[in-house]
This record gives sequence, C-alpha cells and structure tokens, in this order.
Amino acid sequence: MNFGMDYYNLLTNGIRSTNPLLTKYGVEKLRKTNSGNGIQKSSGALNTINNSKAYGSLYKLGIQNNSKMLDGAMKADNAGRQLSNNNIYSEKNRDYLNDNAKNLVNGYNDIVEGAMSNSDYNLRYRATVMKGIAAGHSNELEEIGIKYNPGSGKLTVDEDKLESADITSMQKVFATNGSFGQNVRASAAVTQKAASAQIMNQSRLAALTTGYGMNGRYNSFGGLGGFGLTSFFGNWFV
Repeated sequence: MNFGMDYYNLLTNGIRSTNPLLTKYGVEKLRKTNSGNGIQKSSGALNTINNSKAYGSLYKLGIQNNSKMLDGAMKADNAGRQLSNNNIYSEKNRDYLNDNAKNLVNGYNDIVEGAMSNSDYNLRYRATVMKGIAAGHSNELEEIGIKYNPGSGKLTVDEDKLESADITSMQKVFATNGSFGQNVRASAAVTQKAASAQIMNQSRLAALTTGYGMNGRYNSFGGLGGFGLTSFFGNWFV
C-alpha cells in the first residue's frame, strides 16, 4: 500500500471523498510516524486531508453561489430582451408580459441572494448595482405591483396588482431606454461574464484542492506550502 501515491491521485484527479483512504490506511495509523512504510510524516497527511476537505467544501459552496448568480443573470437578461420589444405591449399579450416581468424579478432576486454569502468583490458589486437600479425605480415599480425591499434589496410581486397594471406603465418600466428592465438587462449581461469566470476559477481550485504543506505554509494554487506537489508527497512514496 502507498498512501502518498493514493492521496496524490485523489488530489490531482479532482474532489472525491477521503473516507476510502482513511478506511484503507486507518486514522490511527495516519496519526503515527512510521518511517519506511510509505507514510512518513503521516500526522501532516491527516491534517492535509482535513484542510483539503474543508477548502474543497468552500470552493463548492462558492460555485453554488456563483451558479445561482449566473442562472439569475441569464434569466434576467433573457426576460429583459423579451420585454424590450415595444410591439408586445398590448392587452392580448398580458400573460406573456406578466410571465416575463416575473422572470425578470426572479432573475434579479437570484443575483441578490447569490451575492449575500459570496466572497468575490466583483460579484457582490454587481448585486449592489442591481439593487441601486431597483431602488432608483422603486416608485414606478410599485405602481405596477413590484415592491422593492430596501433592507434585503429583493423584489416581491403582487400578482393581482401586476395583472391589472396599466400596459403603458409596464412599457415605461420595462422597455424604454434607461428603464428598470433595460438597466437590469444590461447589468445582468455583465454579471453573466463575471459569474462564469468565477465558476471556472473555483472549479479549477476545487479540482486541485488547496492544502498546507509540511512546512506549515498555506498555498492556494496547489503548490502545498511552497514545496510543490511532487516534493510534498516525496516523503510518502516508497
């Protein structure tokens, strides 16, 4: 059995449960320093496993938050695009208008919610921009049944009020240049790019799994304490 090689393969092939490793080698065995059997400095190995699992979980949580923001941005962008068409504003298209208005609100809220526990400054800023847009249009939004909450920054829809809203007022809110709908759409397009970039970056880091090297130094790019991945596991290979 070769713990170093097995754990090296686990790290370089992506995030997996470390439970099989702990079962195979035994937690108590990993706590011992037993030179010559391929698991030297194994107390450090156990700490590395725990740190890797923790950081892997953080990256996965970050991916979830960013995915929520990406989904919301795509939804808001698409709804805003539909609502930008001035030709659809008539009573015969009431259901279509209401559905897209609610999709725009849902996408907006997903962006705001995804930013609440997001560690990325740029994505939090994108949500702040969104909230500023909504706050600036809160009066006209409320006229058609959409209420802005200044505490949470989220929007809620009064469906009965939206159903009976004046079509011209809806067009003003969603279709005209500088309107709530078109400003949200433009901001959503930027948010899509930022969220996609973060998801790619965090997926890469989650696959590498961060950890601490035997020298106790933290490295966020898989270098494991500045020793490099191969030298870090060198003490475990037989």
